[in-house]
Amino acid sequence: MSLTFIRTAIGAALLSPALTFGGVTGVLLTPDGPNSSPNSFGGSLEKTLDDPFDYDAEAPEINLPNRIYNNGSIGYHANLGEGVDALLSYTTAITIINSDEAELVVDLYGRVDNVCCNDRDDNIDVQLFQGSFDTPIAAITGVMIDNAGSGWARATFDELPVGTRFDRIRIVGRDSGGGAANNYFTLLELRAAIITPDIDDDNDGLPDDWEVANGISPDDDGTVDPNNGPDGDPDSDNLSNLAEFENRTDPQDDDSDDDTLKDGDEVAGAGNRPATDPLNPDTDGDTLSDLVETNTGTFASASDTGTNPTLIDSDLDSTADQEEVGRGTDPNDPESGGNLAIGKVAGYFDGTGTPTATWAAFPAANINDGDLATITHGLSISSPDHYFEIDLAADNSISHVIITGRGFRDDCCADRLENATLSIVNSTGTEVYRQELSGQIIMSQEVDLSAAPPFGQFVRIINTSANEYGPQLGELSIVGSSAPPAALVISEIEADPDSGAVSLTWNSQPGAVYSVFGSEDLLITSELNDSVASQGLTTTYSFNNPEMIGKSRYFYRIQRN
Repeated sequence: MSLTFIRTAIGAALLSPALTFGGVTGVLLTPDGPNSSPNSFGGSLEKTLDDPFDYDAEAPEINLPNRIYNNGSIGYHANLGEGVDALLSYTTAITIINSDEAELVVDLYGRVDNVCCNDRDDNIDVQLFQGSFDTPIAAITGVMIDNAGSGWARATFDELPVGTRFDRIRIVGRDSGGGAANNYFTLLELRAAIITPDIDDDNDGLPDDWEVANGISPDDDGTVDPNNGPDGDPDSDNLSNLAEFENRTDPQDDDSDDDTLKDGDEVAGAGNRPATDPLNPDTDGDTLSDLVETNTGTFASASDTGTNPTLIDSDLDSTADQEEVGRGTDPNDPESGGNLAIGKVAGYFDGTGTPTATWAAFPAANINDGDLATITHGLSISSPDHYFEIDLAADNSISHVIITGRGFRDDCCADRLENATLSIVNSTGTEVYRQELSGQIIMSQEVDLSAAPPFGQFVRIINTSANEYGPQLGELSIVGSSAPPAALVISEIEADPDSGAVSLTWNSQPGAVYSVFGSEDLLITSELNDSVASQGLTTTYSFNNPEMIGKSRYFYRIQRN
């Protein structure tokens, strides 16, 4: 990046209304559409300021927004002619640089969806203006967003003379060249702030503004009252005032994020727990609170999951912890509840089962790459009974199938995954499960098979409706176990031949329904009950059977419905 001063405007001005915290003043921007390039694909200039994340200019890479660009969702997207630069213009009340140590920072956030077009937000200029967009007073050129990492870049104006005034900021997306017919440019978020040195009258390392805001004397370094000094701990959470300042926690509240974990324990880690974010009750963002993710490695309950509060997927099986907890699988065991589809062979077949082609840019492998935004797309315009299939390589017990449309990519072609059919076929070629899926699947739809998991090798989504180019999928996730279902075994029998009282206990699957049969001679069998609901991993059924009264022997059989 390079910084260029073009001219400095001097004159009467008012300070910009802004959000001030510590030594940081946020610069409030307003989109200026008439002085900007038109947007395309459902984006808008306004959406670059939509603030879906908690921006902190001193920690600009924390709490980043979702930066997968979707049609009509977030950010700005230009579609311009070759050789034409994208102009994104913003206004603010006149802002004055009033300290030679002040820095104006402009933070830019681009796309990092790892699917498409990460080069569409590189080679950026950031320009400052006063009074009009005629001639910039200063500019930083050649800003490159780190699309392979954080998707963030900062332009820092750290040499603006005292008295510099500006009331406009423009982002210029330079045409990257290459001879393409069009020049595309994307910017998802933009923030600006002025960072100034903190004042610390008592030289205790704690800025005066922070001390006043948090009920600590700015004139006492701890000599008079230890709680006012950098080593003080007024809230007794094992974090010193200096550590509270550095971690942005509240020195008067031992639990800044109200997750019932003390700030000091979160910063340092305690017991089995690793260090977690004391300002976020859900450090890893998986919707399970840090409190319940105890990191013991053993699932006890939904309030003690045993999972790692810093990992969305503790057992690294490609299925998020909260999804496994919701499905009743073990989020600490990669053999229980993982996405069996990852890395397996995926293909596209016509109605006769013959392999057929997909569009080159949308291979069948996109349906099990773990990325919801990479779609697969049949090549045939007319595709009755064509289907995508994932080959699990062997029969697996399948408890859930999650079908994702192309909605995570764009808002196109929802009819191409409409009224499809889910089919599961075992290794002998026998269809063991079939379900018609009613309506369109735009985002994700989960089929819960946990009550009676089928045991199969091939999972297919069939274009039963014969829609054009169908079916189109973003992802096909398959949750289950590579181990076959455990054989049903009656583990305990209590029977009284005088009264006919019977109690049977067997291994069961949560959510399943069982039938109980009885026989005196194993030749003639009677159904005694066809609707015994599972009680969990084991089920006990007590009943009265007058048929066994006075008998020297009697046989029972359990069958899952």
